[in-house]
Amino acid sequence: MPHPLRLLLIWLGVLSTLSFLLYGWDKAQAKLHRRRIPEVALLFCALLGGSAGALLGMALFRHKIRKPPFRYGVPLMLAAHAALLGAGREVIQELMAAPTTVRGAEVLRKAGLLEPVMASLAEKIEALVARRAGAAVQAGTAAYLPGEGIVLATKGVPALLEYFCNKGEKQP
Repeated sequence: MPHPLRLLLIWLGVLSTLSFLLYGWDKAQAKLHRRRIPEVALLFCALLGGSAGALLGMALFRHKIRKPPFRYGVPLMLAAHAALLGAGREVIQELMAAPTTVRGAEVLRKAGLLEPVMASLAEKIEALVARRAGAAVQAGTAAYLPGEGIVLATKGVPALLEYFCNKGEKQP
């Protein structure tokens, strides 16, 4: 992979992770009626390269999905970022026309981009959570899309699923 493309992928991955976490934090703050992240900051982070994480955060947290700047702007930003990565014109047009996150995922899968984008995002989320939470906290992130199944899962997900399936019983 050429050096400039590698730097671009790192940039997009870091900003997508940040966007994803910002959307989750903002949703949590909204539920607690606390000080929120300004909408312009959420959109600016997506614009700078975090559109994939922003779109995933919107879908997972059901956050900002009705507001037009987010509903239309973030997918448009994702299309622009996909263009930077060399996606064809047809893929970009399909992404822009996708009415739902599920349809956008279908477009990315058809173009062969869904797995690499989600794998990169999962890696970044896991590293950030591990740094912030430390070894004492068991954390994992998973994203499920109807018709696609699990499209993102960090390494901590299987242990967490096992824990929750056993109704919180302590493991030996």
